Amino acid sequence: MTNRWFIDDIDIYDAYKVGIVKDGFSDLFLFPSLKTPLIEDWHERNGIEVDLSNPLLNNKGVSLSFASVTKDNFLIDEFIQFLGGDGYRQLDIRSLGRTFQLRPSQENNRNVYRNGQTFTLQFIDDFPRGLLDSESVRQGHGFNLLKSDYLLDGVRFDEYGVIVEKGKAEVYKMPALKKNLERNISNMDSVIYDADFVRYQSKDVTLKCALYCDTMENFWQNYYSFFGDLVKADLRNLTVEYAEDIYACFYKQTSNPYFYKGLNYVLLKFDLTLTFTDFTPKKTIVVWGSQDGKIIITQDEINVIKYEG
Repeated sequence: MTNRWFIDDIDIYDAYKVGIVKDGFSDLFLFPSLKTPLIEDWHERNGIEVDLSNPLLNNKGVSLSFASVTKDNFLIDEFIQFLGGDGYRQLDIRSLGRTFQLRPSQENNRNVYRNGQTFTLQFIDDFPRGLLDSESVRQGHGFNLLKSDYLLDGVRFDEYGVIVEKGKAEVYKMPALKKNLERNISNMDSVIYDADFVRYQSKDVTLKCALYCDTMENFWQNYYSFFGDLVKADLRNLTVEYAEDIYACFYKQTSNPYFYKGLNYVLLKFDLTLTFTDFTPKKTIVVWGSQDGKIIITQDEINVIKYEG
């Protein structure tokens, strides 16, 4: 059990008989949320206008679950006192191939057993970009993934090693309507509402994703490449091929991370939330077409000929 988990270059199992449980560090892979940008929400327009000239990230909370194999509580007390020292703690999980700089915040829960204890500590990561600027080139992921229906600025998700396991319902879901002028008069039933003017709000879309790679080295490259491309300046174009549409959007947050490292692969599952800035339900127009499938247009080559039958 030694030589696995190091904090400030101290083997915590060797020193305190404490280790990190198997599923207890997935929060390390949670990409930070975007700081709320400047947004203009004009009532007379669909969606929103967003200033993304300089997207910035929030810090993030990281929950780590520990287990002690000794019933002597004084070792856990010493471990927590050690964590509470001045400055940041350098967490090094050797199998992950990188170091995390964290500050302790609080203890979330504890379970006491006959021969040991488990407890969860909350840390804060104040360095949200991590290796975002140095590791941003897509690498091979080692798997024959199906071609993705989702493209980020023309790059298919599978080129990052990312597949979308669920998301169609979120993409198709109707956005809420912007609220119009409403008068509530005390001596009348109900309200008087201006229903003659309809505009749609922006909407959040959450895609359930999984990132697959064959090695930790390739994982980190693809991880930072994918999220680095998501948080570039300006709006992103998300092509959704099954919807036959391209949506202007920006990154909002990730949630529900689950990390697993197998013998021959690395897997990270996460929920990715994007904000679609202008999503209006599409209107289907039937047009005349030729036998070879080409659309028939007018002689001025500007307008299509609609079918009115």
